[in-house]
Amino acid sequence: MVCKRSASARCGRLAVTFPLLLLFGFHCVTFNIPKRMREVARAKGISAIECLQGVSAAAEAYRKSDQIAGRTDFIEALQQAMQESGLHLLIGGKSLGKTKILRKVVEAVGNETPLLYINMRLPPKPESTDALECLQVKAQQTWSAKNAPAWVGRSAKVIIALAQAVGKESLKKGAAEGAVELAFAELLNMPEPQEFLSAFVDAAVAMNKIPTIIIDEANGAFPNGNGNGESSSNREAASRALATFVAITKEKCQACVILAASDYAFPYGLAKLGFNKYDGLGTIVIPEVEMELMLAVLTEWGLPGDVAEEFYMNFGGNIYLCHQAVKTLLKQFKLGAEDSFDPFSVRGTEGLAGLAKDPLTREHLENLARQGWSPIEEGSAEEETESQKGARIIAKNFGGVINRETATFLEDLNGMFSNRNTKQVLIPGTSYLRNCIKVELQACEPSSASQPPTAVWVRQLRSLDGKDFEIVGNAFKITASVSDAHASAAPLCEGSTSACFAIRNAAARFARMSGG
Repeated sequence: MVCKRSASARCGRLAVTFPLLLLFGFHCVTFNIPKRMREVARAKGISAIECLQGVSAAAEAYRKSDQIAGRTDFIEALQQAMQESGLHLLIGGKSLGKTKILRKVVEAVGNETPLLYINMRLPPKPESTDALECLQVKAQQTWSAKNAPAWVGRSAKVIIALAQAVGKESLKKGAAEGAVELAFAELLNMPEPQEFLSAFVDAAVAMNKIPTIIIDEANGAFPNGNGNGESSSNREAASRALATFVAITKEKCQACVILAASDYAFPYGLAKLGFNKYDGLGTIVIPEVEMELMLAVLTEWGLPGDVAEEFYMNFGGNIYLCHQAVKTLLKQFKLGAEDSFDPFSVRGTEGLAGLAKDPLTREHLENLARQGWSPIEEGSAEEETESQKGARIIAKNFGGVINRETATFLEDLNGMFSNRNTKQVLIPGTSYLRNCIKVELQACEPSSASQPPTAVWVRQLRSLDGKDFEIVGNAFKITASVSDAHASAAPLCEGSTSACFAIRNAAARFARMSGG
């Protein structure tokens, strides 16, 4: 549950000039996480180090558990995709719990469905990058002639289906007893992985089943746009696997194949293998944990409500990254350097500064910072536009390219395709990366001390209960330097009330619309 706190006297009846806040985006620059953790620890009669050790231990236990926070719409979409034939890409930012979700979904399917799941980060055949080979090895490790899965069954129909799948008509004439085991053993030990997979699919289809094949960390089996898997043997294996997957999905409509990767550049590598010449391929973006549920997780770990809110503002709905931030803060407390804690240094963003200064990529980054997405200008079949080149460069480490048909579950990015001429857009890899992009762009701007006074129009909002806001008075114009605005905005961001968090959230939404 999210802690609900009563509004303070200052926020009980509050007038807010939003543009003053918007000059600095949605991050509350006056909130001091180390200072707040010292206060919390002091109230508990323990040290800040002990307090953070407890939070880190709770976070570690949560991550090791089978709990999955939120994202029910995404999970339902994934389960629905598995019930129909089709080839799907599952892509998203790093460390969003993709593998944990996939394993949970696979476990829920049970033994009644013909399903093969492999994780190419730890391939069933060590050091292999051949997806088809790893699928056959996984089947051999999971099943045997004496331990056939439940979906195989024991009927005469099964024997006929398996015999046809492995291409041995003589098995049909065998005695019922032991015939299934013999035919299934033939299936598992077919000489070529490609033949095995085709036979596996044919056998499942003959028994009125839709087989599902999931390749987790699929960028380990395919070139991913970053130079991995570029050897001729790897490319041959990847091309063979892709051709097989297209054959059993799009061409024959027999199976469901899901290629999952925490790498937005993954589709660029597939394009080199001819992936983009096939239509009707679905893409699903892995979402972050929703705000309310993420706050519940953070408070469950032991973070006070206001610190949990600040964590969400900085790191978004990324459980792994929030845990890393706790561990980083703990380490700095132990070194006596906690006041140097920088949320935007928790994860490396090497190369982002250069992109922020490069005209080829800067406009895209400015769009990502302002509205959370950037339209990509189309080129010709022979040549990329500058917009496409810039998007491809950013997608290697900091974003992803999606199209109209992509299932995103990104509620705050509505309007990406409101322009009918927009076919593709660039999105940031995670909320955290979008925040890092904002910080980097601000660092590239001239010093605020040298900027002329800025004129802004102000509308005041008032909150009577710390939650809902009403407009007060008419709009009026203020001319102030950025530093003056900073000083004026600071008191409005202080404190730990839910009203203050609502202010920052509203400012964030307004910033996205107005370019703040």
